[in-house]
Amino acid sequence: MATLSYVETWITGPLSTSFYTRLYTPPSAPPRGAIVFVHGYIEHIGRYEQVHGDWAARGFAVFAYDQRGFGRTALDAEKSVASVYGQTGGTPERMMDVEWAVKYASRKFEGVPLFLMGHSMVCPVHLLHGSGAEIWIASGLSTQGRRHYSGLRNSYRSSTRQGNRIASVWHNRFEPICTHL
Repeated sequence: MATLSYVETWITGPLSTSFYTRLYTPPSAPPRGAIVFVHGYIEHIGRYEQVHGDWAARGFAVFAYDQRGFGRTALDAEKSVASVYGQTGGTPERMMDVEWAVKYASRKFEGVPLFLMGHSMVCPVHLLHGSGAEIWIASGLSTQGRRHYSGLRNSYRSSTRQGNRIASVWHNRFEPICTHL
């Protein structure tokens, strides 16, 4: 599927941080829903350009931003003076940032289902606990391959082993699950 273009914008968010954002919109209005996508650790939203465009081509608006400490939010000439690569603040700051992004998207795409999707360190359910935002959490199980668990604490070994069993059955699949909050 062809990647759709996006609109780049710098938006001031929590703690006066200037965030680099991208907005992908579907070719036909109104969108079927809106997705707030938050990238993982040591990443940037440019990595997801293809899939964000594919989702837009399927009728979903996508709002994504480079997290504080990463991507253009940390490295671009238009970044905030206090933005430094690799310095993400902490969990409270990331919680504020994700909540800000969800509220921004919910105002921009009022009246359509809102989904939050994240990767890696994001853990959207945890980060938005108590925000009061009415969203759907787009979650699922990635089975791209077997995970190595040597060196992990015993508490993690069990879940990693279970994931390996599932991956051996559903190799290279992603099974989405949506939960309404």
